[in-house]
Amino acid sequence: MYQKIKNYYDDIFPQNINQLQLIEMIREIKANEKILEIGSATGNLTELLSRKANVLGIDLDSDLIEIAKSKYDLKFKQLNM
Repeated sequence: MYQKIKNYYDDIFPQNINQLQLIEMIREIKANEKILEIGSATGNLTELLSRKANVLGIDLDSDLIEIAKSKYDLKFKQLNM
């Protein structure tokens, strides 16, 4: 699905701490809470969330999952949403 931009995905959608801050404005993330991130792509938000909770990132695109796994020592799975 993201074949043409997979190598540039992080340039187009860089990690942004403001995403985590916005989520925490809406709802507090508790320590050791379990979070499922649907559409984790290259894992940037997954990594931010993992600073506060236990996170599993899932994405339909296996190439993006492989990029995420190469960047972060976190749990990622290729699954249909």
